[in-house]
Amino acid sequence: MRYFGGCNMAFSVVIKIHMFKFEGVLIPGFGHVALDDIQVYSDKCPVTDTCTFEDGECNYIETNYNTGHWVRRKAGDIVDDDSHQQFTDHTLGTVKGHLMYCCSQAVHSATPAKLISPLYKANPEGRCLMFWSKQSRYSKFKVQLLDKEGHISYLADVYDSKSWVINQFNIRSLTDFQVVFLASGTTPKAVDDIQVNTIQYFKRKNTITWCS
Repeated sequence: MRYFGGCNMAFSVVIKIHMFKFEGVLIPGFGHVALDDIQVYSDKCPVTDTCTFEDGECNYIETNYNTGHWVRRKAGDIVDDDSHQQFTDHTLGTVKGHLMYCCSQAVHSATPAKLISPLYKANPEGRCLMFWSKQSRYSKFKVQLLDKEGHISYLADVYDSKSWVINQFNIRSLTDFQVVFLASGTTPKAVDDIQVNTIQYFKRKNTITWCS
């Protein structure tokens, strides 16, 4: 049993018939109870590398050290070009949350700002890259893979969205690799809640691949 400011929550799990029960009890007039993003796996949980950027940059690095590079920022410090309102992050959904942001000043497409992930281990069953993005109108950025030998391969273009949208891409790399986010221009671009999972991949019609 865990207590959160006047609220207690009890959890019970019945494994044999795969039934989960979540019970929340509130003291009248106090507290809130919320659940979100519950997943159940038929086997052990997959290994997950996740960065919310709330506690730092998670060993992500920026390689274009000009005034327009990717930077970890508080969402409320960014103003949307279209709505002229403050950004909110995806993790907390507030102006106080943090995210990775580009570009505070013009960045030429010939020398894009690069946000590079930590080195991830190759997985013969494939990996799933998932992240949330938000950017102003008429804006986009690219996602690439950089393998341990220095070879670069194209993964996807990510286009504008006024609200946070999830992006999911399968990764098949026979060597250890890094994910690279490339951005240019002047319009605000943001990424948050990046995950690289060991969930197996599959292919949907129209050659668009999504993580399972």
